[in-house]
Amino acid sequence: MANQIYNIKMKKIVLIAVLSFFVIGSSFAQEQENQKEQENKIFPDSQNVSAEKASSVNRNTVTDVLESTIIEDKYAGQYQIADIKNISKLYWLKTVLDLKDDTAIDNFILINECDFYKENLKDDFKWVKVRDATRELITDQLPTYSDKFKIIVPIDLGRYETEKQGFPLINGTRFKDLRRIEVGGNDGAICGKLWAIESYPRNIFLILNTPFTYDFVPVDEHLAQAFIIRSKNQSVVDRPKELLSKTFNRLAYARIRMSFLEYQGVTREQNRTPVAIMFGMVDGVDIFENPDETGLLNITDF
Repeated sequence: MANQIYNIKMKKIVLIAVLSFFVIGSSFAQEQENQKEQENKIFPDSQNVSAEKASSVNRNTVTDVLESTIIEDKYAGQYQIADIKNISKLYWLKTVLDLKDDTAIDNFILINECDFYKENLKDDFKWVKVRDATRELITDQLPTYSDKFKIIVPIDLGRYETEKQGFPLINGTRFKDLRRIEVGGNDGAICGKLWAIESYPRNIFLILNTPFTYDFVPVDEHLAQAFIIRSKNQSVVDRPKELLSKTFNRLAYARIRMSFLEYQGVTREQNRTPVAIMFGMVDGVDIFENPDETGLLNITDF
């Protein structure tokens, strides 16, 4: 009898313990669910935090690499393009022309103020005053004329060389022992004229004081990594139209900075086109990712 009573009591204890376990477990689970719901109310996007954080880290890493590799262009705005307007002013700066020469004055107006030239040339009395005003203008502005020019040349870069810390120029785009650079490329119509303009050769042969060689671009490794990332996404359609049909391993652009020192006279090409001859020097070469002189990779001074 005593054993039966003991067994009954033990069954009740076990039953109570089991029920307590399920009740407590259920309460704990409910409490956890309530806590999670509360957290979701406070942080509704918390379930996506990890994925977004990982994505953000990746984006920020790339952005940091790109933004930390910006080089300041210390020569921005100091060298001018060799268009016919700037070249015409160079001739005056180097005292090639005479203020008493009416033809030199007339053609200076033609080059620099085409519309005004066309509108007023045939008004004989007005044109006398225009010439005098132009002489005064040239005299006043002469100190602002520059003999510093630049040309932008496409180049092809090879694989990055970690030991030398830079890119070699490949596929015939390196510069080797150059003694003369042709500057200008002004072969189109100028104020409707395709032929030579008296006193103003359109292009210049720059005779260098020392041979010019440039065949390797020194680039910091971190900057090179950022450039390689960007160049992978470089689209052919973004190139200047004259380069669309050409193949490049890794297209970049060299800005050659030059100083024109002394005028030597005029020679003629095979087609009888006059070309000015000047002595000068290459001041340096700067390498850019883009033809508009953005994405600076290196500055080299000579």
